[in-house]
Amino acid sequence: MVALLIALLFSAGGGEREQYGVAIRLSAEGEHERAAQMLVEVAEKSPDHSLADDALMKAAQIYEERLADPARAAKLYELRIERYPEARAARRAQRRLEVLRRGMGDGKWAEVLGQYQTILTRYSEGDRPGAIAAMKKLVKENPEFPLAGEARLWIASGYRIEGWLDEAADWYARARDGAGEDLAWRADKALADVLLARGDYDGAERLFSSLARDTPVREQVVESSLAKVAKLRSRHHWSIAAWGVVFLFIALMVAVLVRSTSGARGAVRALVRPPTELLFLLPVAAVWTAVAATSNTLVARATVFILAGGLGVTWLSGAATAAARGAAKLSRRRLIAHALAAGVAILAICYIAIAQERLLDLIGETVKFGHDGH
Repeated sequence: MVALLIALLFSAGGGEREQYGVAIRLSAEGEHERAAQMLVEVAEKSPDHSLADDALMKAAQIYEERLADPARAAKLYELRIERYPEARAARRAQRRLEVLRRGMGDGKWAEVLGQYQTILTRYSEGDRPGAIAAMKKLVKENPEFPLAGEARLWIASGYRIEGWLDEAADWYARARDGAGEDLAWRADKALADVLLARGDYDGAERLFSSLARDTPVREQVVESSLAKVAKLRSRHHWSIAAWGVVFLFIALMVAVLVRSTSGARGAVRALVRPPTELLFLLPVAAVWTAVAATSNTLVARATVFILAGGLGVTWLSGAATAAARGAAKLSRRRLIAHALAAGVAILAICYIAIAQERLLDLIGETVKFGHDGH
């Protein structure tokens, strides 16, 4: 209320710069209607003021994004372009005006366009599931809405961000049906990205290869995407090989246990008693797990995977070594072989953890440019 009284005071006789600042603050506090009016007043009272063009732009954005009034927003964008064609944001105003004109059609879709923009704002403010559900309802009830294709593409992208890749793929496919060439291209590109994220390397490669390359930018995007498919496919093969190494290590250690303890029961009894190495590593692993939990989610998951795998390798290797020593079957050569096998298995586990969390590129960039990216 105090802010509103101050706003009224400035609008009655305050300076343009002060009135502009109060309007921005009012908008931040949710007083969007009054803020937009004040911004328009700044531009109308002093069209030659240095803030007049920004005032019109921000007022148009408020009407478009906060007040669900695309018709009023379009008029303000038009006025801004007409008065300040050389201003730095004129091109952005022109793009927004074109979107609003297309979305409103002959005017019959103005209300739906307002709902569309309200949903986008709702999503940006954090209500992601609710916004996606509302957009699906809008598209279902208004299939002829001029921006229905963009809405479907937006729904697909929302699902993709939330990690619902099957739903994202379905909506990307819906977005391209009946869409213009540009939107269909974007939908196909995004669908190929989803296929790649799901591990369908062949499907992603086919779809990327089918994309039009009629401009230098599209050519570069397709080539870059195909290179990414090849890289991730190679990493996937290496991950399979790494899993093979881990399972081979497990099989070898189990074989040593069975052989050294004269049977499966003896092997189980040897595993029940944790080796000394494991008891030493457990508190260290616990501390690192706690530290990892406070860091980046992907890094934390990779760290926990490596620690768990390392403990497992230590348990198996330590138990097998102790059993072989007890059976007088542990030569110096076998001891070295045990240590090498455990080391290779741990390296394989590290690769699996880093690859499955897509951290290889991050590590490469850190090594190349340093921690701060310089």
